[in-house]
Amino acid sequence: MFKSTINYKQNPDEYKYTTTTKGIGIVKPYKDQIEPHIKLGTQKEMEQTGNKLCQMFNTYLKRNDFIGADMIRKYVQKYSKSTYTKSRANEVSRFFWNYYDDMTNNDDYLDWVETKLYLQKRPQFKSFIEMHKKLKMPGSYRKGLVAKDGKITRLIINYHTTSPDEFDPDFKNIYYAGRGKKGKDYKRIVDQISNKQYYEENQTIIKHNGPFPVYAKFWFLKNAYFLGNYKYKSHVIKKNGKVRYYFITLTRGR
Repeated sequence: MFKSTINYKQNPDEYKYTTTTKGIGIVKPYKDQIEPHIKLGTQKEMEQTGNKLCQMFNTYLKRNDFIGADMIRKYVQKYSKSTYTKSRANEVSRFFWNYYDDMTNNDDYLDWVETKLYLQKRPQFKSFIEMHKKLKMPGSYRKGLVAKDGKITRLIINYHTTSPDEFDPDFKNIYYAGRGKKGKDYKRIVDQISNKQYYEENQTIIKHNGPFPVYAKFWFLKNAYFLGNYKYKSHVIKKNGKVRYYFITLTRGR
């Protein structure tokens, strides 16, 4: 499952989340970043190790390096189920269990786990262009909503750190946004489905168009993914300063 020849920080799509401790001593560059700090010979060393791993876990999360955080979880999980002599094992296990419990209940980490579990089961492509070619999509390649003869054929989302679009961690719902009016006279239509006027004039088409495929690429991964088939659920407007975003809620399923 894990290979010592892969740099998982540079190739995040290759990393597969598991609930086990597989990958310890293998996954680079995290192996070399974590293991020098692990010392369990004495009570003081054990406390220093626990505090350092907890600090590294939070630092990885702040840097949005969820693979690093998950590798910390693996090491802490290993020592919370220690294989030392019985008396020593109980001491080590009790100490690290509290850290393990805190880490596995961190909301940001749990959201990443849910997202990763879903995406690693989905078809993926090295780029949107490769996806377009392999799936033999009709028409030219482009991002956003693609429609033909009043029928939605696909939606392609490029999700980056400043994107107004939102997703549930398990991708049950997607909140797709288009920009509306900025100020008094400024108007920009990014995608038809996200524009208020289009929504009001064509709500029957949107609501009854049927499920259509949605593809996305995320800033924390390199590959593009097929998320599934989605259909219209609801429509909301949110203001962010002078900009109005027209959110279309899409829900997965047929």
